[in-house]
Amino acid sequence: MLVLFSSLLLFSCSSEDSGFNIGGIPQADNDNDSDFSSSDLVGLWILSDLRIDSNNVDDLELTLARDVILAALAQDCNLLSFQFNNNNTVVSESKLDYIADNITIGGGGMIMVDCPAETDTESAEWTLSGSSLTIFEEGGESETIAVIFEDESTLIIAGETVDPLYAGSDAVFTKQ
Repeated sequence: MLVLFSSLLLFSCSSEDSGFNIGGIPQADNDNDSDFSSSDLVGLWILSDLRIDSNNVDDLELTLARDVILAALAQDCNLLSFQFNNNNTVVSESKLDYIADNITIGGGGMIMVDCPAETDTESAEWTLSGSSLTIFEEGGESETIAVIFEDESTLIIAGETVDPLYAGSDAVFTKQ
């Protein structure tokens, strides 16, 4: 798997007449983005859902990925989290590389997830300006990605920034 922060940096966004796009999914223009500041990003953010683009609702991989995320959360298993700190450092914890070996599908298609014991942890520095989040990696490289604050406790990024298999969806993070 690519380094988690490196995968976040693959994100791109565009503006169309229909609104802001994340992961190819048109979003309503959020005039409140300017109301959010760096202090709003500070805290623990947990991957809580995948919103699947209406063009991809029949994509079984995306549906399975969303169902796995929801099944893990139902067991208090956080597959991906970001802790943004006041000192502009961020720590990510990811179990995504280990989840495939911990999924079983029972009778009736019920998905069961055993929370992986393994976790990849990475650190970086960050700044936020409007809806542009810049991550400064070790070694001096920096990249800027777009984020949408739906409200003070919901953050959206393109699904493929979390995992290439999530292309065509939005990754939803909830502040704890």
